Amino acid sequence: MKLIRICLFLGVIFIAGCGLATDMPKVEDQAAAREQAQLGTDAMLLASRNTPSLYFGDGRTATLMWDLSSGDVIPSHARFPGLFLLDVRVTYETVAGQSLAVGYTFTNPRMQMFTGEMEVVVSGVDIRVNGALAPGTENLLSAQKTAKGIDSVNIYSGSVRTKMTAVSSGDTVGVAFTQLTLQPRTDNPPVPPQPTITVPNPFTRQTQVPIQVSGDGTARRWCLTASPVRPRSTNEPCPGYIWTSTRPTNFDLVNVGRLIASGETVQFYLWIANADLKISATAAQAQVTFDSTAPSAPALASVTVSDSQMATLDGLGNSNETVSWCVKENANQNNVQDDQGCSYSSTKPLYAGLRGGGTRFVRVFVRDRAGNTAGSTVRSANNPFGQISFAQLIDPSTGARAVFANTCSSCHGESGVNQAQWDSTSYSATVAKKAALLSRIDSGSAPMPPTGLLDEKQRALIRLWLTQTTTPVQQ
Repeated sequence: MKLIRICLFLGVIFIAGCGLATDMPKVEDQAAAREQAQLGTDAMLLASRNTPSLYFGDGRTATLMWDLSSGDVIPSHARFPGLFLLDVRVTYETVAGQSLAVGYTFTNPRMQMFTGEMEVVVSGVDIRVNGALAPGTENLLSAQKTAKGIDSVNIYSGSVRTKMTAVSSGDTVGVAFTQLTLQPRTDNPPVPPQPTITVPNPFTRQTQVPIQVSGDGTARRWCLTASPVRPRSTNEPCPGYIWTSTRPTNFDLVNVGRLIASGETVQFYLWIANADLKISATAAQAQVTFDSTAPSAPALASVTVSDSQMATLDGLGNSNETVSWCVKENANQNNVQDDQGCSYSSTKPLYAGLRGGGTRFVRVFVRDRAGNTAGSTVRSANNPFGQISFAQLIDPSTGARAVFANTCSSCHGESGVNQAQWDSTSYSATVAKKAALLSRIDSGSAPMPPTGLLDEKQRALIRLWLTQTTTPVQQ
């Protein structure tokens, strides 16, 4: 196997005030430098690209970057896909009460390859300021690391500091290398495992489909596509899409490239590539059904108020594709026109809880698996009882409204065996048990009462009292 040996000569960065310029040696100077170093055609000369200011005056760290594949590398056959980066900070000392710039601190010299198919051995980093070897940086001359894959590799883990007699924004910072050895990978990098995709809801009416990706711990590139064709490399486009450097969280149906019909199921695939840019052998697969058609609206004949604030939903019909239901009621008819703020349940409702007295407007909404909704005709009812109160719940004379008196007081009332756990005759004690009551009255595993759940109307009346206002009504 043939090795390509490359030596990098001095690359110069010129920083002036707030502006930035690149100081390139003349052609004859480049030739002289190559001849003096006796490197022949393997010499490489670097110039800065996208180099930030060193921020004289505040001492923050700037990252200097060289693109080793760019046209600034001379000769052209010495270029290779990689980056060299170096962090530089102006160092200050207080002298006679003044903060003076006295040198530079260099940290984190690192190499990063653009491809996982090649590796480069970095031998020695030569840092120069204004053309002279920066004192204190000698340790970097013996540094050696191998960069392979696309993860950044630190060549030297510590920091080095140079101290100068004068430091100004006109200084130049250059980097040279003793030797770089570039060769194809020989360690047979592993192929990443197959990831998995989970679609929380396989039905959608939106073009953005939320997804959850797992099993991709070694991934550095992701290709989410509607094409089952495996990409040959990360250098070619992900079919119909692009390779990304971040884990996808959505699949965009727009990128399928055609109009998706309502009711159509779309299959999509995820390929990953690891730090060596090896692509997974097989793709994770998932599918989603696009559904933009609303379900049919349920029929609602009337709303009847009889013995309590729980009004009966007369003649409530079913709807196609219904997954969940919601009842919305309000004293203002305009406030039941949409399902905003509606609390959906998988159980078809039998009653509407009326949260106030007088004329109340009621509408029942249904929602399908994709989130499309439809609403019944708005019906009205007159509630002569007003809001349900704690006083009504514990007063036997209120009939069907006295749920606590009729069903709870025997155990949790005065002299009840479980009064200590909850005194159902005490307003404050009952309000304190709000969360437990809401849970237990609907619990299948730990129902209250223990003998079995109350009927739906009784449970709905308790829920109405606990939730109709921020603080449950006492009187």
